[in-house]
Amino acid sequence: MNSHLQPSLSLRLSCIANFVRHRRVVDIGTYHALLPIFLLLNGQIDFAIGADIAQKPLETGYKNAVLYGVDKRMCFVLSNGLAEIADGNGETCIIAGMGGEAIMSILSAHVDVARSFKQFILSPQRNVPDVRRFLHRNGFGILDEAMVLEDGKFYHVLDCVPTKERVVEDDNPYGYSFGKHLVERKDPVLQLFIHREVEKYGKIDISALPYVRQMEIKKYLRLCHEILEGWVV
Repeated sequence: MNSHLQPSLSLRLSCIANFVRHRRVVDIGTYHALLPIFLLLNGQIDFAIGADIAQKPLETGYKNAVLYGVDKRMCFVLSNGLAEIADGNGETCIIAGMGGEAIMSILSAHVDVARSFKQFILSPQRNVPDVRRFLHRNGFGILDEAMVLEDGKFYHVLDCVPTKERVVEDDNPYGYSFGKHLVERKDPVLQLFIHREVEKYGKIDISALPYVRQMEIKKYLRLCHEILEGWVV
């Protein structure tokens, strides 16, 4: 073990690391376990569980933990989502690197375990508006969000907490589509994302699409333009 070694995180994983508030982390879909290793080496957390649905990533993660000298402060669990995670095993749960449907499925399958955490950090790669709606309809509040652009792709990171009551975000018409917090602070990455969306859909001949889809795209573009116009100083 070389005490000077430290993993290099991607911009997306660095963004996730910045959101971690508690000392015990469960990383679902840990892959090579570089994120929890980084958090341990930097003193942000005391203990981590790396969970994955496949054995090989866990073996790689354990080898990395040994390499970086944090294997005594980590354990690795073969688990389909939260299936093998017990109540109270962690305070912050990270679910990143998968689609929104998979994240919603993980939370739905073991909602009692999910609600035992103090914090969830989610980074859905698709269906982000659906994830926001799901969270509010299932007793999770969104405290903050971030967006990063890395290698030409936009990534969302959501900082969430369990709440006792169903949360409704009807006071902000852009909240589910674009993220209330991102819109309110005029996030520059979100601004670039919206410009890209307008450009992308502007190249599509929507007249060839089903009527319902045409209306969806028109409504979405109207929201895009309203946000951009509201940001003009």
